[in-house]
Amino acid sequence: MGPRLDLLAFCLLAASAILWVTRAAKEPSPLVEIETAVNSSQWQDASELLKQEVVAGRGPELDFKIRQIASNLHHQADNLVRLLDRDYAMGHHARVTPAIQWAQNSTHVFINIKYSHRWNSPGALHVTDPSLAVSSCCFNFSATGEHSGVVKQYMLSFELAHDVVPCGADDQSWWAQSSVGRMTVTLEKAEGNLKWRQLVADPKKQPSLGHVGRWLDLEERYAQETSTLPYHNNTDRPKPAASTPAPSRTLQGSRPNPAWVKMARFARAKLIPKFLRVYLPKSKDSPAVVLAAAGAFWAVMMTTVVVVLRAYNPNKQHNGRRSVSTDKRD
Repeated sequence: MGPRLDLLAFCLLAASAILWVTRAAKEPSPLVEIETAVNSSQWQDASELLKQEVVAGRGPELDFKIRQIASNLHHQADNLVRLLDRDYAMGHHARVTPAIQWAQNSTHVFINIKYSHRWNSPGALHVTDPSLAVSSCCFNFSATGEHSGVVKQYMLSFELAHDVVPCGADDQSWWAQSSVGRMTVTLEKAEGNLKWRQLVADPKKQPSLGHVGRWLDLEERYAQETSTLPYHNNTDRPKPAASTPAPSRTLQGSRPNPAWVKMARFARAKLIPKFLRVYLPKSKDSPAVVLAAAGAFWAVMMTTVVVVLRAYNPNKQHNGRRSVSTDKRD
């Protein structure tokens, strides 16, 4: 009867654990309840729920999500007011040519874009739907941003002074949101160990481009490397020399790899319980965090199962009792 009672107790314990996990997964988290109340315009209920969580000491856990919800609502309300403008409702945004700076080393050209018509003027802090495409001869960029309550469409298109290695619109490894209100682009020269005199092929034929400044910080970094290089229109090319490697194309703030995002979405939907998902960032923002959380959760689950199985081994206990009884007979 002993092993049977132990087995029955183990089954009851496992069933209780499964029931508890199931109930915890079905119960909506406070954040979900608050978000549901806000979306239903039940502000009093949302305030009471949030007050209870803050009094209970769980305010810091909800701080980021609550501020994000409030920011999204504010953005939607502003967008509703902008629709009163007929041009905005029809999608006619003011077009602005962003200011740019550039620098180079022996193998690459670096372009710094600011979401403003002048480099020393304020502009949009963030843009949506950025689109970049670079062929061997031409550079094209467009994005939509907001500054001082006015939505503007930033467009930049010009012919490069010399050929570069083409970059597809789907490949996001060669550009990045380097800082607030700016974007950094890295282009590979088609012919290395040659110095460009200018970035744009013929500035006079592209007057809308405005002034193209020098990126002084990078120029100083690569000054020694480029000082001995001949200009691109020279006929005598130097022997290939070891050059300073270009900075990584995947800069801070760049978009995650789509493959990682896809795996993170699968792990979030299939491998992580619902009651844990509310505490994780979005898969497209931090796929590594989501994948790490899924791995940690299942590692804990498997470790628990192994510990329980090792602690309870009816065959081992039964064999031990048989050996004891055999010794007594002897």
